[in-house]
Amino acid sequence: PPASLKKNLCQCQKANGQCCGSGCGTYNCNDPDNYLLPEYYDEDGKYKAFWVKDFEQKTGCTVYGLGIQNEPLFNEPYPSALLPAQQYGPALQAIKNEFNNAGVTHVKFYGPEHMGSYARNSGGDGDGSKYIQQLLWNPTYRPLLDIYAVHSYTDGIAYDLGSAPGWTALDTAVRKWNKELWMTETEFGGTYSWDLFFDLVKAQYAALKYGKVNAWLYWALNGGNGMFVSGGPTPRLYACMHFFRFIRPGYQQIECIENDPDIAAIAFKNGNDYSVVVLNMNSKSTKTVSFNNFTGKPGYFDMYRSQMRNATEFEKCAFAGRITGNVFELPPKSVVTLYYKASEPDVYWGVNPPTNLTASDITDNSFRIQWTAVQPWMLNGTSVGIAGYVIYLNGIKKTTSGPVTGTSYLFTGLQKNTTYTVEVYTRDALFNESVAARIQVTTTCSSNDCGPVISLDEDKKQSLVIFPNPAREYFSVAFDEGVMYDLIMTDMTGKEVLHCHARQEEKINISHLPRGMYIVRINSGHEVMTGKVMLE
Repeated sequence: PPASLKKNLCQCQKANGQCCGSGCGTYNCNDPDNYLLPEYYDEDGKYKAFWVKDFEQKTGCTVYGLGIQNEPLFNEPYPSALLPAQQYGPALQAIKNEFNNAGVTHVKFYGPEHMGSYARNSGGDGDGSKYIQQLLWNPTYRPLLDIYAVHSYTDGIAYDLGSAPGWTALDTAVRKWNKELWMTETEFGGTYSWDLFFDLVKAQYAALKYGKVNAWLYWALNGGNGMFVSGGPTPRLYACMHFFRFIRPGYQQIECIENDPDIAAIAFKNGNDYSVVVLNMNSKSTKTVSFNNFTGKPGYFDMYRSQMRNATEFEKCAFAGRITGNVFELPPKSVVTLYYKASEPDVYWGVNPPTNLTASDITDNSFRIQWTAVQPWMLNGTSVGIAGYVIYLNGIKKTTSGPVTGTSYLFTGLQKNTTYTVEVYTRDALFNESVAARIQVTTTCSSNDCGPVISLDEDKKQSLVIFPNPAREYFSVAFDEGVMYDLIMTDMTGKEVLHCHARQEEKINISHLPRGMYIVRINSGHEVMTGKVMLE
């Protein structure tokens, strides 16, 4: 509210005589006067109604909903006010009356936007946090609040994953009064790790599955903890893609029962269209997922997949093909969205990988790769252009300044007589990335001290231990680190026979392979190790 309507005569918190931006920091200022005076509730209503009308006139957009106060129990360093539960109802009533007087009757009111748990909305943060009792249980104020809204934080800053019991309790409390439940703000800080990505996926899953939220909003698009930073995409974008892109207005959640504790799944339906999001919570093992022939099951699903290739290389909501059966593989700690839209049988939300990937100009310490340019794809009649190609060498990103726009790339500074794995992803103008096109290239050796072809230096080679060796049904790999590794197994001709993800001492099933000698290559993203295993 305007400063003139508040007790402290300041738009924000006030501390040590300083209005806004005080040195005590976010949420830490003790300012009991940072509230809207009750005698001015109606004036604040007039102010907000005028703002809505002015916004709609200037933008041509229609305001759907309005929250009268963000995070009402926190003293904020930006324009805000305290609005405890006992005062929320009277303030909302006065504001609603002024909206009606101004003819702004189409706007819905959501709130209170306190932290997202039942306990913290029913007195867990003191009497001022009894929003469920004061707004939902109170017959005077209950009709005024159209949507019950919360934020998914623990303290207004640190993100909250939520829990099945917590979201279920909140859902039960809100649906009793036939209200919608919205999660209207969260943001995920931290490094661009796979754990960050997967936490964001799990948070959306929990809110949708157990809170049955009608809306889930991410706070920041660009900058800081945004989906983009300085215009470049972050893992947050792709975590949200699995839900935002494929679960649209009009979709309804349908029952989806998981029979494996490591599998989390949620399903939605809109007419004959379906979206199913499936998570493998197991960080070590690939899971074989199967689903039943449910009523109305379409003849196929398009699969969009995210997985960790290694510590620095991710597959990000990439179109991974069309499945026509009831079974698919889900890598460790990964997520897929299965999508079917009856009216768009030939539309894929993604870009194709490069084709005809080959190597040339191979020397002792360099080689060049080239590929056929990927063509733009059509989205609702609009061409989506190709932004370029993202390139990895042995799991290390080489195009750190952005995608290359040409169709070739020169690697230099390599080791002689060494096999390298190159992966090339296409990126389009919407920041979609394809699955990888992959090729292995062995540098030459023009000297007389070549020895056998290696995939790394000999010191690192010695750190890889494979057991049992010889092996029959399975083998395990022991190495120094506990992170997930990319594992490629080739026969002695260099042909790839197995590609999976593994962690320390995880059992790798090789019962389907013929007897003989094989090369095992492990890539952690910053280190590559190889070893030999005999299958008998």
